[in-house]
Amino acid sequence: MQKVLPYFPLILKFDWKPTKVINDKIYDINVTFEVASPLNSLKEVEVMLIPVEYWYFITNYGMREEDYDKVFPKEEVRSVKIEPRKLEEEMFSVDFEDLKGGREYIVRARVNDVAGNEKMIEVRTPYIRQFENIAKAYDITVAALYLLWWGKDNNWADYKGNTLPLLGKYSSKDTIVINKHVDWATGHGIDVFLINWSGRDYQDEALKYYFMNADLVKRGDIKFAILYESIFRLKNSNPGWNLSDPENISTLDSDLSYLSNNYFNNPSYFKINNKPVFYMFEGKGIFGDITKIRELKEKYNLLIISDHAHPLANPDDLFPSNNPLAVQWGDAAKQFDVIMPGAGLYSGFLWYRGYFNGSPVENPIDNTKWLEYKKIGNEKWFKFARMNNMTFIPSVSVGISYRYAPWGDPNWPILERNPKQLKKRLEFELGYLEKYPKILFISEFNNFFEESQLEPDFEYGFSLLQLMKDILGQ
Repeated sequence: MQKVLPYFPLILKFDWKPTKVINDKIYDINVTFEVASPLNSLKEVEVMLIPVEYWYFITNYGMREEDYDKVFPKEEVRSVKIEPRKLEEEMFSVDFEDLKGGREYIVRARVNDVAGNEKMIEVRTPYIRQFENIAKAYDITVAALYLLWWGKDNNWADYKGNTLPLLGKYSSKDTIVINKHVDWATGHGIDVFLINWSGRDYQDEALKYYFMNADLVKRGDIKFAILYESIFRLKNSNPGWNLSDPENISTLDSDLSYLSNNYFNNPSYFKINNKPVFYMFEGKGIFGDITKIRELKEKYNLLIISDHAHPLANPDDLFPSNNPLAVQWGDAAKQFDVIMPGAGLYSGFLWYRGYFNGSPVENPIDNTKWLEYKKIGNEKWFKFARMNNMTFIPSVSVGISYRYAPWGDPNWPILERNPKQLKKRLEFELGYLEKYPKILFISEFNNFFEESQLEPDFEYGFSLLQLMKDILGQ
Protein backbone atom coordinates (compact mmCIF):
# COMPACT_ATOMS: atom_id res chain seq x y z
CA MET A 1 0.00 0.00 0.00
CA GLN A 2 1.29 3.43 -0.91
CA LYS A 3 2.36 5.61 2.02
CA VAL A 4 0.03 8.62 2.44
CA LEU A 5 1.65 11.74 3.84
CA PRO A 6 -0.18 14.71 5.35
CA TYR A 7 -0.20 17.98 3.38
CA PHE A 8 1.77 19.89 6.01
CA PRO A 9 5.26 19.42 7.51
CA LEU A 10 5.58 16.90 10.34
CA ILE A 11 8.52 16.66 12.79
CA LEU A 12 9.50 13.09 13.66
CA LYS A 13 12.04 11.46 16.02
CA PHE A 14 12.98 14.70 17.76
CA ASP A 15 15.81 14.08 20.23
CA TRP A 16 18.92 15.57 21.83
CA LYS A 17 21.97 14.00 23.44
CA PRO A 18 25.18 15.17 25.15
CA THR A 19 28.28 14.95 22.96
CA LYS A 20 30.88 16.36 25.35
CA VAL A 21 30.72 15.55 29.05
CA ILE A 22 33.55 16.10 31.54
CA ASN A 23 33.09 15.14 35.20
CA ASP A 24 29.29 15.04 34.83
CA LYS A 25 29.13 18.52 33.23
CA ILE A 26 27.57 18.67 29.77
CA TYR A 27 29.42 21.11 27.53
CA ASP A 28 28.06 20.22 24.07
CA ILE A 29 24.83 18.67 22.80
CA ASN A 30 23.52 17.40 19.48
CA VAL A 31 19.90 17.82 18.33
CA THR A 32 18.47 15.46 15.69
CA PHE A 33 15.06 15.17 14.07
CA GLU A 34 13.32 14.12 10.89
CA VAL A 35 10.87 16.21 8.88
CA ALA A 36 8.25 14.76 6.56
CA SER A 37 7.36 17.35 3.93
CA PRO A 38 4.85 16.24 1.25
CA LEU A 39 5.25 17.67 -2.24
CA ASN A 40 8.77 18.92 -1.40
CA SER A 41 7.17 22.02 0.11
CA LEU A 42 9.49 22.63 3.09
CA LYS A 43 10.67 26.25 3.16
CA GLU A 44 12.44 26.90 6.48
CA VAL A 45 13.97 24.94 9.37
CA GLU A 46 15.07 26.56 12.64
CA VAL A 47 16.56 24.96 15.76
CA MET A 48 16.83 26.93 18.99
CA LEU A 49 18.54 26.44 22.36
CA ILE A 50 16.78 28.59 24.96
CA PRO A 51 18.20 28.97 28.50
CA VAL A 52 15.39 28.73 31.07
CA GLU A 53 15.14 31.78 33.31
CA TYR A 54 14.00 31.65 36.93
CA TRP A 55 12.76 35.14 37.67
CA TYR A 56 10.62 33.79 40.50
CA PHE A 57 13.78 33.71 42.63
CA ILE A 58 13.59 37.51 42.57
CA THR A 59 9.83 37.86 42.96
CA ASN A 60 9.21 34.97 45.40
CA TYR A 61 12.48 34.54 47.30
CA GLY A 62 13.72 38.11 47.30
CA MET A 63 16.92 37.37 45.39
CA ARG A 64 18.79 40.60 44.65
CA GLU A 65 18.73 41.44 40.96
CA GLU A 66 22.51 41.97 40.97
CA ASP A 67 22.97 38.37 42.15
CA TYR A 68 20.86 36.75 39.44
CA ASP A 69 23.69 36.33 36.93
CA LYS A 70 25.98 35.01 39.68
CA VAL A 71 23.52 32.20 40.29
CA PHE A 72 22.26 31.66 36.74
CA PRO A 73 25.14 32.55 34.37
CA LYS A 74 24.01 34.87 31.60
CA GLU A 75 23.56 33.02 28.32
CA GLU A 76 21.92 34.12 25.08
CA VAL A 77 19.26 32.26 23.12
CA ARG A 78 20.91 30.46 20.20
CA SER A 79 19.27 29.88 16.85
CA VAL A 80 20.41 27.89 13.83
CA LYS A 81 18.55 28.15 10.53
CA ILE A 82 18.99 25.37 7.96
CA GLU A 83 18.29 25.46 4.27
CA PRO A 84 16.15 22.39 3.43
CA ARG A 85 17.17 20.19 0.48
CA LYS A 86 13.62 19.96 -0.91
CA LEU A 87 13.11 16.30 -0.01
CA GLU A 88 9.89 14.72 1.15
CA GLU A 89 11.68 13.22 4.16
CA GLU A 90 14.84 14.78 5.53
CA MET A 91 17.06 14.29 8.62
CA PHE A 92 18.56 17.28 10.41
CA SER A 93 21.38 17.47 12.93
CA VAL A 94 22.51 20.56 14.85
CA ASP A 95 25.29 20.97 17.43
CA PHE A 96 25.33 23.46 20.28
CA GLU A 97 28.67 23.89 22.04
CA ASP A 98 30.04 25.46 25.22
CA LEU A 99 26.89 25.45 27.33
CA LYS A 100 27.39 27.49 30.48
CA GLY A 101 24.94 25.38 32.45
CA GLY A 102 23.54 26.06 35.89
CA ARG A 103 19.98 25.70 34.58
CA GLU A 104 17.59 23.80 32.34
CA TYR A 105 17.28 24.50 28.60
CA ILE A 106 14.46 24.35 26.09
CA VAL A 107 15.43 22.66 22.83
CA ARG A 108 13.04 23.74 20.08
CA ALA A 109 12.63 22.90 16.39
CA ARG A 110 10.35 24.89 14.06
CA VAL A 111 9.58 24.18 10.40
CA ASN A 112 7.25 25.80 7.85
CA ASP A 113 6.36 25.24 4.24
CA VAL A 114 5.66 27.41 1.22
CA ALA A 115 1.95 27.45 2.04
CA GLY A 116 2.61 29.01 5.46
CA ASN A 117 1.92 25.85 7.48
CA GLU A 118 4.09 25.64 10.56
CA LYS A 119 4.99 22.87 13.00
CA MET A 120 6.95 23.32 16.22
CA ILE A 121 8.16 20.88 18.88
CA GLU A 122 10.24 21.40 22.01
CA VAL A 123 11.62 19.53 25.00
CA ARG A 124 12.97 20.76 28.31
CA THR A 125 16.30 19.31 29.39
CA PRO A 126 17.05 18.23 32.94
CA TYR A 127 19.19 20.62 35.00
CA ILE A 128 22.61 20.91 33.37
CA ARG A 129 25.53 21.52 35.70
CA GLN A 130 27.51 24.76 35.82
CA PHE A 131 30.53 23.23 37.57
CA GLU A 132 32.32 19.98 36.88
CA ASN A 133 31.83 17.38 39.59
CA ILE A 134 35.37 17.50 40.92
CA ALA A 135 34.37 15.78 44.17
CA LYS A 136 34.63 12.44 42.37
CA ALA A 137 38.21 13.24 41.36
CA TYR A 138 39.46 13.72 44.95
CA ASP A 139 40.51 10.81 47.14
CA ILE A 140 38.78 12.38 50.18
CA THR A 141 35.08 11.89 50.86
CA VAL A 142 33.70 15.15 52.21
CA ALA A 143 30.33 15.02 53.99
CA ALA A 144 28.50 18.24 54.85
CA LEU A 145 25.47 18.68 57.08
CA TYR A 146 22.58 19.83 54.88
CA LEU A 147 19.29 21.31 56.10
CA LEU A 148 15.96 20.76 54.36
CA TRP A 149 13.93 22.90 56.74
CA TRP A 150 13.88 26.22 54.84
CA GLY A 151 10.34 27.39 54.17
CA LYS A 152 8.85 25.44 57.06
CA ASP A 153 6.38 27.66 58.94
CA ASN A 154 7.87 30.69 57.18
CA ASN A 155 11.04 30.17 59.24
CA TRP A 156 13.06 32.73 57.28
CA ALA A 157 11.07 35.30 59.26
CA ASP A 158 12.81 34.02 62.41
CA TYR A 159 16.24 34.80 60.99
CA LYS A 160 17.39 38.27 62.05
CA GLY A 161 20.78 38.34 60.35
CA ASN A 162 21.78 40.43 57.34
CA THR A 163 23.76 37.74 55.52
CA LEU A 164 21.36 35.93 53.21
CA PRO A 165 21.89 33.31 50.49
CA LEU A 166 22.54 34.48 46.94
CA LEU A 167 19.45 32.38 46.14
CA GLY A 168 17.30 34.53 48.43
CA LYS A 169 14.96 33.17 51.11
CA TYR A 170 14.35 29.94 49.25
CA SER A 171 12.22 26.89 49.90
CA SER A 172 13.78 23.49 50.51
CA LYS A 173 10.91 22.07 48.47
CA ASP A 174 12.26 23.60 45.25
CA THR A 175 14.16 21.18 43.01
CA ILE A 176 16.01 24.01 41.25
CA VAL A 177 17.35 25.13 44.64
CA ILE A 178 18.38 21.54 45.39
CA ASN A 179 20.06 21.13 42.00
CA LYS A 180 21.92 24.40 42.61
CA HIS A 181 23.15 23.19 45.99
CA VAL A 182 24.28 19.84 44.58
CA ASP A 183 25.99 21.58 41.64
CA TRP A 184 27.83 24.00 43.92
CA ALA A 185 28.72 21.42 46.56
CA THR A 186 30.04 18.69 44.29
CA GLY A 187 31.67 21.32 42.09
CA HIS A 188 33.83 22.31 45.06
CA GLY A 189 34.64 18.93 46.59
CA ILE A 190 31.63 17.84 48.68
CA ASP A 191 30.56 14.25 48.00
CA VAL A 192 27.80 13.66 50.57
CA PHE A 193 24.96 15.63 52.13
CA LEU A 194 24.13 14.49 55.68
CA ILE A 195 20.46 15.40 55.87
CA ASN A 196 18.94 16.02 59.28
CA TRP A 197 15.87 13.88 59.88
CA SER A 198 13.56 14.71 62.79
CA GLY A 199 10.58 12.52 61.95
CA ARG A 200 7.86 12.38 59.33
CA ASP A 201 7.57 16.12 59.02
CA TYR A 202 8.37 18.96 56.61
CA GLN A 203 11.98 17.85 56.23
CA ASP A 204 11.00 14.26 55.49
CA GLU A 205 8.59 15.48 52.80
CA ALA A 206 11.30 17.72 51.34
CA LEU A 207 13.69 14.76 51.26
CA LYS A 208 11.28 12.18 49.86
CA TYR A 209 9.40 14.22 47.28
CA TYR A 210 11.83 16.98 46.29
CA PHE A 211 15.45 16.21 47.12
CA MET A 212 15.30 12.66 45.80
CA ASN A 213 13.51 13.86 42.65
CA ALA A 214 16.01 16.60 41.82
CA ASP A 215 17.77 15.86 38.53
CA LEU A 216 21.33 15.77 39.88
CA VAL A 217 20.35 13.56 42.83
CA LYS A 218 18.48 11.08 40.63
CA ARG A 219 21.48 10.99 38.32
CA GLY A 220 23.79 10.12 41.19
CA ASP A 221 25.94 13.26 41.21
CA ILE A 222 25.86 13.32 45.03
CA LYS A 223 25.30 10.83 47.83
CA PHE A 224 23.15 11.48 50.87
CA ALA A 225 22.82 9.97 54.33
CA ILE A 226 20.58 10.47 57.35
CA LEU A 227 21.56 12.57 60.36
CA TYR A 228 19.16 11.31 63.00
CA GLU A 229 17.92 14.08 65.30
CA SER A 230 18.00 12.20 68.60
CA ILE A 231 17.15 15.37 70.49
CA PHE A 232 13.74 15.49 68.78
CA ARG A 233 13.01 11.77 68.47
CA LEU A 234 14.06 10.25 71.81
CA LYS A 235 12.81 10.89 75.34
CA ASN A 236 15.26 13.13 77.17
CA SER A 237 16.35 11.89 80.59
CA ASN A 238 18.07 15.22 81.33
CA PRO A 239 20.67 14.54 80.20
CA GLY A 240 20.84 11.88 77.53
CA TRP A 241 18.86 8.97 76.10
CA ASN A 242 18.16 6.01 78.36
CA LEU A 243 18.33 2.88 76.19
CA SER A 244 16.88 0.80 79.01
CA ASP A 245 13.65 2.67 78.38
CA PRO A 246 11.44 0.56 76.04
CA GLU A 247 9.89 3.74 74.60
CA ASN A 248 13.25 4.95 73.30
CA ILE A 249 14.09 1.57 71.76
CA SER A 250 10.65 1.32 70.17
CA THR A 251 11.07 4.79 68.64
CA LEU A 252 14.53 3.99 67.32
CA ASP A 253 13.42 0.68 65.85
CA SER A 254 10.33 2.18 64.23
CA ASP A 255 12.29 5.09 62.79
CA LEU A 256 15.01 2.82 61.40
CA SER A 257 12.37 0.60 59.81
CA TYR A 258 10.83 3.64 58.09
CA LEU A 259 14.22 4.97 56.96
CA SER A 260 15.24 1.54 55.70
CA ASN A 261 12.06 1.17 53.66
CA ASN A 262 12.27 4.67 52.17
CA TYR A 263 15.92 5.65 51.88
CA PHE A 264 18.63 3.12 52.72
CA ASN A 265 18.22 1.18 49.46
CA ASN A 266 18.20 4.24 47.24
CA PRO A 267 21.11 4.12 44.73
CA SER A 268 22.24 7.58 45.89
CA TYR A 269 22.35 6.64 49.58
CA PHE A 270 25.88 6.81 51.01
CA LYS A 271 27.32 3.44 51.99
CA ILE A 272 30.63 2.18 53.32
CA ASN A 273 31.45 -1.48 52.72
CA ASN A 274 27.91 -1.83 51.37
CA LYS A 275 26.40 -0.66 54.67
CA PRO A 276 24.14 2.42 54.79
CA VAL A 277 25.73 5.18 56.87
CA PHE A 278 23.58 6.50 59.72
CA TYR A 279 24.74 9.40 61.90
CA MET A 280 23.10 9.39 65.32
CA PHE A 281 23.36 13.06 66.23
CA GLU A 282 24.07 13.53 69.95
CA GLY A 283 24.68 9.79 70.12
CA LYS A 284 27.11 10.69 72.89
CA GLY A 285 24.06 10.99 75.14
CA ILE A 286 23.24 7.24 75.30
CA PHE A 287 23.33 5.33 78.58
CA GLY A 288 21.58 2.39 80.20
CA ASP A 289 21.43 -0.72 78.01
CA ILE A 290 23.86 0.56 75.37
CA THR A 291 24.06 -2.87 73.68
CA LYS A 292 20.76 -1.98 71.99
CA ILE A 293 22.81 0.10 69.51
CA ARG A 294 24.66 -3.01 68.33
CA GLU A 295 21.42 -4.95 68.05
CA LEU A 296 19.79 -2.30 65.86
CA LYS A 297 22.96 -1.90 63.84
CA GLU A 298 22.99 -5.61 63.02
CA LYS A 299 19.24 -5.75 62.41
CA TYR A 300 19.40 -3.04 59.72
CA ASN A 301 22.95 -3.78 58.50
CA LEU A 302 24.07 -0.22 59.30
CA LEU A 303 27.33 1.59 59.78
CA ILE A 304 26.54 4.01 62.61
CA ILE A 305 28.40 7.23 63.45
CA SER A 306 28.34 8.89 66.85
CA ASP A 307 29.78 12.15 68.18
CA HIS A 308 31.51 10.62 71.22
CA ALA A 309 34.91 12.10 70.27
CA HIS A 310 34.45 15.11 72.53
CA PRO A 311 37.64 17.01 73.47
CA LEU A 312 36.67 17.23 77.16
CA ALA A 313 35.57 13.59 77.47
CA ASN A 314 37.71 10.64 78.54
CA PRO A 315 36.96 6.95 77.89
CA ASP A 316 36.65 6.14 81.61
CA ASP A 317 34.26 9.02 82.43
CA LEU A 318 30.84 7.98 83.70
CA PHE A 319 27.76 9.37 81.99
CA PRO A 320 25.42 10.58 83.32
CA SER A 321 27.26 11.21 86.56
CA ASN A 322 25.38 10.16 89.73
CA ASN A 323 22.94 7.97 87.76
CA PRO A 324 22.53 4.26 88.60
CA LEU A 325 22.36 3.45 84.87
CA ALA A 326 25.50 5.45 84.06
CA VAL A 327 27.97 3.92 81.59
CA GLN A 328 31.58 4.58 80.78
CA TRP A 329 31.97 7.03 77.93
CA GLY A 330 34.39 4.74 76.11
CA ASP A 331 32.14 1.68 76.46
CA ALA A 332 29.26 3.64 74.92
CA ALA A 333 31.50 4.85 72.08
CA LYS A 334 32.49 1.26 71.25
CA GLN A 335 28.89 0.40 70.34
CA PHE A 336 29.32 2.47 67.18
CA ASP A 337 31.47 1.97 64.07
CA VAL A 338 32.67 5.56 63.68
CA ILE A 339 33.26 8.38 66.13
CA MET A 340 33.84 12.07 65.48
CA PRO A 341 33.71 15.36 67.41
CA GLY A 342 30.28 16.03 65.94
CA ALA A 343 28.10 18.73 64.51
CA GLY A 344 27.08 19.86 67.99
CA LEU A 345 30.62 20.30 69.29
CA TYR A 346 30.38 24.05 69.81
CA SER A 347 27.35 24.00 72.10
CA GLY A 348 28.55 20.63 73.31
CA PHE A 349 31.34 22.27 75.29
CA LEU A 350 28.72 24.00 77.42
CA TRP A 351 26.46 20.92 77.57
CA TYR A 352 29.33 18.63 78.53
CA ARG A 353 30.63 20.79 81.36
CA GLY A 354 27.31 20.66 83.18
CA TYR A 355 27.19 16.86 83.60
CA PHE A 356 30.72 15.74 84.46
CA ASN A 357 32.72 15.95 87.62
CA GLY A 358 35.85 18.05 87.65
CA SER A 359 36.82 21.67 87.72
CA PRO A 360 35.25 24.06 85.21
CA VAL A 361 37.19 24.67 82.01
CA GLU A 362 37.78 27.94 80.30
CA ASN A 363 35.22 28.49 77.55
CA PRO A 364 37.03 27.37 74.35
CA ILE A 365 34.57 28.85 71.87
CA ASP A 366 36.91 31.44 70.42
CA ASN A 367 39.32 31.44 67.53
CA THR A 368 42.52 31.48 69.57
CA LYS A 369 41.71 28.38 71.65
CA TRP A 370 39.48 26.42 69.31
CA LEU A 371 42.19 24.36 67.62
CA GLU A 372 43.96 23.77 70.94
CA TYR A 373 40.88 21.98 72.25
CA LYS A 374 40.34 20.21 68.94
CA LYS A 375 43.91 18.88 69.07
CA ILE A 376 43.35 17.49 72.58
CA GLY A 377 40.24 15.68 71.42
CA ASN A 378 41.57 14.54 68.06
CA GLU A 379 44.76 13.04 69.52
CA LYS A 380 42.88 11.24 72.27
CA TRP A 381 40.00 9.87 70.21
CA PHE A 382 42.02 9.09 67.08
CA LYS A 383 44.15 6.80 69.27
CA PHE A 384 41.03 5.34 70.94
CA ALA A 385 39.50 4.52 67.56
CA ARG A 386 42.68 2.79 66.39
CA MET A 387 42.88 0.69 69.57
CA ASN A 388 39.26 -0.44 69.20
CA ASN A 389 39.19 -1.09 65.45
CA MET A 390 36.94 1.91 64.83
CA THR A 391 37.11 4.84 62.41
CA PHE A 392 37.74 8.42 63.49
CA ILE A 393 36.35 11.23 61.31
CA PRO A 394 37.73 14.75 61.82
CA SER A 395 35.20 17.57 61.64
CA VAL A 396 35.50 21.19 60.50
CA SER A 397 33.27 23.94 61.85
CA VAL A 398 32.66 26.72 59.34
CA GLY A 399 31.66 29.02 62.21
CA ILE A 400 29.11 29.27 64.96
CA SER A 401 26.92 31.92 66.57
CA TYR A 402 23.54 31.96 68.26
CA ARG A 403 22.89 35.67 67.97
CA TYR A 404 20.44 35.18 65.08
CA ALA A 405 19.04 31.77 66.02
CA PRO A 406 15.64 31.35 67.68
CA TRP A 407 17.31 28.82 70.03
CA GLY A 408 20.48 28.85 72.13
CA ASP A 409 21.88 31.83 74.01
CA PRO A 410 22.72 34.92 71.93
CA ASN A 411 25.38 35.81 74.51
CA TRP A 412 27.42 32.66 73.91
CA PRO A 413 30.80 33.42 72.33
CA ILE A 414 31.11 33.40 68.55
CA LEU A 415 33.38 31.15 66.50
CA GLU A 416 34.21 33.38 63.58
CA ARG A 417 33.23 32.44 60.06
CA ASN A 418 35.67 33.79 57.48
CA PRO A 419 38.11 32.46 54.85
CA LYS A 420 41.19 32.86 57.05
CA GLN A 421 39.75 30.84 59.94
CA LEU A 422 38.23 28.21 57.65
CA LYS A 423 41.61 27.68 55.97
CA LYS A 424 43.26 27.06 59.36
CA ARG A 425 40.56 24.62 60.43
CA LEU A 426 40.59 22.69 57.16
CA GLU A 427 44.37 22.32 57.07
CA PHE A 428 44.42 21.25 60.72
CA GLU A 429 41.70 18.61 60.41
CA LEU A 430 43.12 17.09 57.21
CA GLY A 431 46.05 15.87 59.31
CA TYR A 432 43.70 13.45 61.09
CA LEU A 433 42.25 11.66 58.09
CA GLU A 434 42.23 7.89 58.17
CA LYS A 435 43.71 6.03 55.20
CA TYR A 436 40.36 4.25 54.76
CA PRO A 437 37.67 5.36 54.82
CA LYS A 438 39.15 8.81 54.18
CA ILE A 439 36.26 11.02 55.31
CA LEU A 440 36.06 14.65 56.42
CA PHE A 441 32.94 16.13 58.01
CA ILE A 442 31.92 19.78 57.45
CA SER A 443 29.48 21.59 59.70
CA GLU A 444 27.54 22.97 57.84
CA PHE A 445 26.45 23.70 54.26
CA ASN A 446 23.40 25.94 54.76
CA ASN A 447 22.73 26.76 58.42
CA PHE A 448 22.21 30.52 58.31
CA PHE A 449 20.56 30.56 61.74
CA GLU A 450 23.87 29.57 63.35
CA GLU A 451 26.16 31.41 60.89
CA SER A 452 27.65 28.10 59.91
CA GLN A 453 27.20 28.04 56.14
CA LEU A 454 29.41 27.29 53.15
CA GLU A 455 26.58 28.18 50.79
CA PRO A 456 27.30 31.29 48.66
CA ASP A 457 25.86 34.37 50.36
CA PHE A 458 25.91 38.16 50.45
CA GLU A 459 29.08 38.29 52.56
CA TYR A 460 31.57 35.92 50.94
CA GLY A 461 29.94 34.81 47.69
CA PHE A 462 31.66 31.65 46.47
CA SER A 463 34.96 32.32 48.28
CA LEU A 464 34.47 29.77 51.10
CA LEU A 465 33.57 27.01 48.64
CA GLN A 466 36.47 28.00 46.38
CA LEU A 467 38.85 27.92 49.34
CA MET A 468 37.72 24.42 50.22
CA LYS A 469 38.13 23.29 46.61
CA ASP A 470 41.68 24.67 46.47
CA ILE A 471 42.77 23.04 49.74
CA LEU A 472 41.21 19.67 48.98
CA GLY A 473 42.83 19.67 45.55
CA GLN A 474 46.36 20.20 46.87
